[in-house]
Parts: sequence; structure tokens; C-alpha cells
Amino acid sequence: MPQTDKIHFAVRRALEKIGWTIIKEPLNLEVDDFRVFIDLSAESTLGNIIIAEQDIQQIAVEIKSFAGRSFINEFQKGFGQYLMYLTMLRVMGYPHTLFLAVPDETYDTYFSRPLIELLTGEYGVKLVVVSVEREEIVKWIN
Repeated sequence: MPQTDKIHFAVRRALEKIGWTIIKEPLNLEVDDFRVFIDLSAESTLGNIIIAEQDIQQIAVEIKSFAGRSFINEFQKGFGQYLMYLTMLRVMGYPHTLFLAVPDETYDTYFSRPLIELLTGEYGVKLVVVSVEREEIVKWIN
């Protein structure tokens, strides 16, 4: 079982505060005898009064504090994980939308740099930016 990131519980509480229900922690994926673990999966039921139906939205969230010695080394690892998990979710037929959760300080410091913006934009990395101190979602980036 993988070790949880130091911001894991802050991200979980931030999601729960806005109505997400945590379904699995971690979400296990296995393809061709390769087993990986996405930090958590959650769902939200959004009522649509006009058509009297309920839509269930499911997300999978990989949580990264990027707290190692080198941001770029941590980013390479997290970026590679994100792409692998995205592919495995699709291959397994999971309906989840994959997000990479990052602390707001890390986002403000590194994710606005041209190379990181290019990579995340080019590959469609979806981000959820979290204030760890307030345990709140700062922004969703699709």
C-alpha cells in the first residue's frame, strides 16, 4: 500500500467541505499485472431540478505536495503518474475524471512557469489547487 502524501488529509477535507463523498482511498487499478493506486476517488450528486434527474460525477485524485529537494524531479514523477493513471482509467472503463491535487503555494510558484503550463496544457492535465492551511479548494483547472 502506498504512503499518503503529507497534504492528503487536507485535500480530502477540502473535497468533503464542498460536498464530495470519498468512495475509495486508494483507488486500485490493475492492467497487465501492473497495479497502481490513485490516492482517492470521490463522487458528487448534482441534482437537476429542470429535468428531475440526478447526475453522478466521479473523480479520481492523485495528491502531490511536490515537497522533495527538486521540484522538477517531483514534477516528472507526478506527471508520469498522471498520464499512466489517465490511460489505465480509460482502459479499465472507469468513468472518473482524473485530477492532480497540488498545494496553492506550489501552484503559484511553479505551475505558472511557461514549461509547466505548456506540459499541463498540452496533455490536458486537470488540476485541483488546495489551500492546505484552510483545507479549501482554491480553484479547479480543467
